[in-house]
Amino acid sequence: MVTVYDYPSAVHLDMAAIDISLVGDSASMVVHDHDTTLPITLDEMLVHCRAVARGAKTPLLVGDLPFGTYECSSNQMDSMRQDKTW
Repeated sequence: MVTVYDYPSAVHLDMAAIDISLVGDSASMVVHDHDTTLPITLDEMLVHCRAVARGAKTPLLVGDLPFGTYECSSNQMDSMRQDKTW
């Protein structure tokens, strides 16, 4: 497994015959220059996943869900939507 965030990296990953590609929420820090992984959105993660999918045809693609997108309580999500500090 190798972490990739973009098309050029994914092409190299595919050429190297790596089995699994991970699009991690660490893209928030590595690509977008945030201090933590918290600010990255699901839409931004999907952009990275699509780019990697175009570049790496063979490996299994695993994409991280951004923090809070998998919470089960609607109250938690409502409070996150109101709190724009993250």
